[in-house]
This record gives sequence, C-alpha cells and structure tokens, in this order.
Amino acid sequence: MECQKINKSNKKYRKKLKKHHFLYLIFVTLSVILVIINISDIFSGLLTHSGSLFFKQKIEVSSYSVYAVSGDDFDNEIDAKFFSSEVKSLGGSGYIIKSGEYFVIVSSYPNLTEAHEIQSNLIQLGYNSRIVNIHIPEVSIFYQGKNATFFKNCISIFRDIYKDIYENSILLDQQKITNSKINGCISAYISKLSAIDDYFSNFKTNIDTKISKILRPHLSSLSQYLKEFLSSNYNGTNYTSELKTLSIKVATQNEMLSCELKEKMQGK
Repeated sequence: MECQKINKSNKKYRKKLKKHHFLYLIFVTLSVILVIINISDIFSGLLTHSGSLFFKQKIEVSSYSVYAVSGDDFDNEIDAKFFSSEVKSLGGSGYIIKSGEYFVIVSSYPNLTEAHEIQSNLIQLGYNSRIVNIHIPEVSIFYQGKNATFFKNCISIFRDIYKDIYENSILLDQQKITNSKINGCISAYISKLSAIDDYFSNFKTNIDTKISKILRPHLSSLSQYLKEFLSSNYNGTNYTSELKTLSIKVATQNEMLSCELKEKMQGK
C-alpha cells in the first residue's frame, strides 16, 4: 500500500513537472518571438529613418539655364579681347566664352524672354548678337547617410548666389542699391562658404567623402571668385561690368559641378 501511494505521488509530481515545463516552453517561445519582433522593428526603423546611416534617399536639384547674350562673336581671341574692352567700357560684362567661336558676353539672364529682348536691341544696333545657353543639368544622387540636406544646400548655393547677383545688378543699373550693400551680400556668402568648408572635416563614411571630393573644389573656386571681386575695389562702370562677369562665372562653375556629379554620382 505504501508503494502504491509513493507511485501515485510520483505520477502527480511528474504530471506537475511536465505542466510546468510546457508552460516554461510557451513562455520562452513567446519571449523569443517578442525579441525578434522588437529587433525587426528597431532595424526597420534604422532603415527608414531619414537621419539614419542606413536610410537610402535621393538628393535632387532641378536643372536650370542661364542665358548669356553676346555682343558679337569672333574667330580669334585677339579680336574678341579688343571688343571685350569696348563692352566693359560701356558697363557690359565683356566676359569671353569659347564654344567653337569666341563669344563676348554683354550680360546674362535667368529667363529666355529677357535674353531675347536684349539680343533684339543689340541686333537693331548692328551687332551680330547671339544667345549662349549655359545649361546646368539636374542632379539626382542616391544617397545613404544623414547629410542629404547639407549636400543639397551645397549644390543649390550656386543658384542662390547667381540669382542674388543678377537681381542686385538690375537694382544697380536702376540706382536702387549701392556698391557697399552688394559687397555686404557677397561678404555674407563668403562667410557661409567658409562655414560649409569647415563642416566637410566631419565626414567619415565613404559616400560622404566621395561627394565631398567633388563638391569641395567647385565651392573653393566659387569662394575665390567672390573674394577676388571684393579685393579688387571696383568702382563706377568697372563695378557694374565685373558684377555681371561674376554672375556668369558663378553659373559656369555650377555647370561644371553639376556635370561632374552627373558623370560620377548619378543614380549611385
């Protein structure tokens, strides 16, 4: 009888043990599932969060054109330079663009209608005026990192500076702004470019350093153009002429940058 009681007790204990073991297995299984779900959510968050190093997005900057109006064009550089001096003496840019022929630019405009109007006036005065399209292609870069806004601002600053210089040149022609006011705007951009250059030293990842190596030389050239303009202390007609030239240099530098980005980074 005593043995039967012991066997019954053992059976009950084993049943209880199996029940506890089964509950334990359920608990462990649920815990593992919950951990997997949480890790999945965390990883998914890393992939989709815009500030994450894993987030893949596009840096997009639209294309635009600057329409440079030539006073005349020449087969050789000597004649072009002689005519350039005449254009500068009248307050025009006198900037020379070589595209097969040597085009001596009077000024540049952000829209074709305005450029056509100036061209028509020059033709009526007897000049062989033509329009040179400085086309800045769109930028579309696949980027994985957290500096997309910074890079987009770096690319867009060329357009912003061109726009400001152009608008200020119009106000200057209308005597609605002073040289010192324009110089102040240009100085502000030089400071901004300096701050941008300092920020480049923070980059560590391959994609960031790759884009930086493309951007930095063009931004450096842009800064140099602005500094040279301020240091030259232009006055009178020379100031107007060189301000128009500065705007064309900004646009052509932007064209070179966008073409290089398109060639080395587009779609990557």
